Amino acid sequence: MESEQRSTEDDNIYEIDDGFIEKVRSLPIGVSLDIAKQLDRNAANLPRENGWYQYISGVSNKGDEPIYFLVTYLKQEGEHTLYLDFIETDSDEYLDNFNQDKILK
Repeated sequence: MESEQRSTEDDNIYEIDDGFIEKVRSLPIGVSLDIAKQLDRNAANLPRENGWYQYISGVSNKGDEPIYFLVTYLKQEGEHTLYLDFIETDSDEYLDNFNQDKILK
């Protein structure tokens, strides 16, 4: 599993799996950039859960129609956030996760 390391101005460091990057790149450029910005903004604030993969939902309204998605990530004590998988989903799943406060802000 290859990953790229990203860093923001806030010194927030995270890694992204190559497969994740390819999935996001396959989307329209405006949507891809919007998703990248959302992930960048949220990396530092995601909850830590040692030894467990977690997920969070998001939505991008930058295309012709909203694109709902699910992101699988790993964030443990002393480690950077690792974004593992990107899955397009539907509004029902997004709303379920919204009710559980598992959405990108």
